[in-house]
Amino acid sequence: MKKYIYIILIAITVGINANIYVPDQFSIQYAGNTGFISIGGAYNFFNKKIATGVSYGYLPKSIGGVDVHTLSFKNSYTPWKININDNYIFRPLTIGITIIYTLGENFFIKRPSRYPDDYYSQTAISLAPFIGSSFLYKTRGCTNSINFIEFYTELGTIDYYLRDYFYSALDEYYLSLNDIVNLSFGVRIYF
Repeated sequence: MKKYIYIILIAITVGINANIYVPDQFSIQYAGNTGFISIGGAYNFFNKKIATGVSYGYLPKSIGGVDVHTLSFKNSYTPWKININDNYIFRPLTIGITIIYTLGENFFIKRPSRYPDDYYSQTAISLAPFIGSSFLYKTRGCTNSINFIEFYTELGTIDYYLRDYFYSALDEYYLSLNDIVNLSFGVRIYF
């Protein structure tokens, strides 16, 4: 009987607080080190200037040679916006960092014993700084549940790409920015 009372109390609590579990935005992104395609949700803070969210990404074997799955924790800051008119907003600058966890047998946090000491550093977790911009379209009046649709682009890299870029400057071989930078596109829906 106690078990059923606990289940009922948990269900009531979740039902009362259901809005806190629903993200403020949903996104779908092409490229950007989080997979060929990634989807996720995020919460907005401080008048939509800060966003924190999670996403799942997938790179199919047909494109990357192996199937790659990623989980990402993305944080971004948008310092200002420009109201173009009553329906459109331009956000000229967004900066942020994504923590990417790559799943699979080729990626590891603790080096497998089959590799010699100091041969490889961990490969599963990486930091991906980015900058971007976006256009928002206000949909209020068109739909009851969606407030904005945002089209965005981001320019980013990964921590070990940056490391290799700076180390290459010490050698005779130089990596170019084209070798370490990627471009992504996406759509966000704000509820």
